[in-house]
Amino acid sequence: MNNFFKSFFASLLAFFVYSIITVVLGVVLITVVVISLSSKGALEIKSGTILHITLSETISDRVSDDILDRFSLSTLSSTKTLGLNDILASLATAKTDDNIKGIYLDLGLVDTGFSTLDDIRSALLDFKESGKFIYCHADSFTQKAYFVSTASDSINLTPAGDLDLKGLSVQVFYYKNALAKLGLEPQIIRHGKFKSAVEPYILDEMSEENRTQLNSYVSAVWNDSVAKIGKARNIAPSKLNAWADSLSVTTAEKALDYKLIDGLKYSDEVYSDLASLTSSASVNDLKFIELPQYIAHANTSIAAKVSENEIAVIYALGAMEMGSGSATTIGSAGLGEAIRTARDNDKVKAIVLRVNSPGGDALAAEIILREVKRAHEKKPVIVSMGEYAASGGYYIACAADKIIAGNDTLTGSIGVFGMYFSAEKLLGDKLGVTVNAVNTNRNSDIGTITRPMSAEEQKYKQAQIEDIYRKFVAHVAEGRNMSADKVDSIGQGRIWSGADALKIGLVDEIGGLDYAIKKAAEIAEITDYRIVNLPVPKNAFEQFTDNFSSSVRNKIAAETAGTEYVYYEKLKELLEIRGIQARMPYLLEIY
Repeated sequence: MNNFFKSFFASLLAFFVYSIITVVLGVVLITVVVISLSSKGALEIKSGTILHITLSETISDRVSDDILDRFSLSTLSSTKTLGLNDILASLATAKTDDNIKGIYLDLGLVDTGFSTLDDIRSALLDFKESGKFIYCHADSFTQKAYFVSTASDSINLTPAGDLDLKGLSVQVFYYKNALAKLGLEPQIIRHGKFKSAVEPYILDEMSEENRTQLNSYVSAVWNDSVAKIGKARNIAPSKLNAWADSLSVTTAEKALDYKLIDGLKYSDEVYSDLASLTSSASVNDLKFIELPQYIAHANTSIAAKVSENEIAVIYALGAMEMGSGSATTIGSAGLGEAIRTARDNDKVKAIVLRVNSPGGDALAAEIILREVKRAHEKKPVIVSMGEYAASGGYYIACAADKIIAGNDTLTGSIGVFGMYFSAEKLLGDKLGVTVNAVNTNRNSDIGTITRPMSAEEQKYKQAQIEDIYRKFVAHVAEGRNMSADKVDSIGQGRIWSGADALKIGLVDEIGGLDYAIKKAAEIAEITDYRIVNLPVPKNAFEQFTDNFSSSVRNKIAAETAGTEYVYYEKLKELLEIRGIQARMPYLLEIY
């Protein structure tokens, strides 16, 4: 009886503590929402204001609608996340805003993909056509920050700072030996000699096919970056590559000597320059508005626009899965509903499907493609590719009227695989656990983690994968007006940069999200329109209550692990894969 009461009161205490935490977090989150909403009122911007941009925030295609994603449990404060769509819209608004005198690019750590940064850089160049200034300064330039800075009229560096110019690198981690030590045996079935998503689990070094495609991709990204930097600074790309090879840019003075920058200045000198550019009496008279504030101002203006014509921008962000999906995953049902909503709305004259996905569940991709095809029958569908539109991401794009990618977009990866794990050795040799099964038929427990598949079962799975690959190729051949043999020759799981994909016919044009929207309007033959973003976000209460416990648990883990959490997430995601996948290779981080 004593043990009963101990257990009872322990459980009661745990429930009580959890309830308090839930209530406290609920109050805090609701407060954040209220503050956020109250800050969206009218904002007065005075004449001569400078738009201050740092790009140090996390940048996604669209800001997550999940309250928890925008809240730090460790500091009990809101996190800084910006949407690319909001940034582009704000720069377009600032271009014609008479109260905005110019832009101060105050760059530090910029940790966003090159395709996204290229989109922002293009929008900055468009802003400059207004005749307004863009002044840039940094204490230290990373390669990504410097790439963006070359859209400026003047680039300045703190005298004791540095400018990173070394080229790009991609590293791949291999887990074969680690899995063997754990007693986990991967069983891989795939189609496509370049389908390297599974290589880290079956090899201990990079295959030649994978090395070829990665070298081609990262070189394309670097060459695009060097070409644009060279054009902006009037420096031959061969010189930039020579300096990168020899690590010649060792100091800020060297960067100035090589004309990579325009000046060596401290922050007080920067503010004096800005005062001159705005004809301010002194630095004390300078007027700034931060980018997040200006986004709220621009969004208010954009939302007030009234038009009978709409262009629906539908965001397909994250890995694909069956079901409704979330702010960070693509659900077959959730995205399908968004596409149907846009298709059946007579005000929507065209659809822009913004794809930023490495792919995922092959069946989910097939279901989404069906909805894309049905929408295509009624109105123009334009695909805009972000950082990734690979494998399943390309699968859902191939039926569009036009496919528009960034130079640095990672796309293609037309291939299929199945990954299964046997834990028989882990259970038996490591843990001393044996498993017996009672089956009605010979292969009733196919794919179970407790034993490896037989040759007969592997043949069965291979046949399924070959069938899905044939369907994948057929969809691409139909959508891109190619022969199946041609698609197969550029498929086989190989990844391509957007620039290379243009050459082989997988995409139609190079451009960013803004360009895709303008192209959609052109094809729909409309000049006056407003943008509607889909899927429609859940309300704040639904966001708070949906999967609250797991969301909090994941959020705490992410904040504890910091930047390393992404590797845990990727490994966890792949280990949980079940069924046949149309997915791009692992996590590609270029640095």
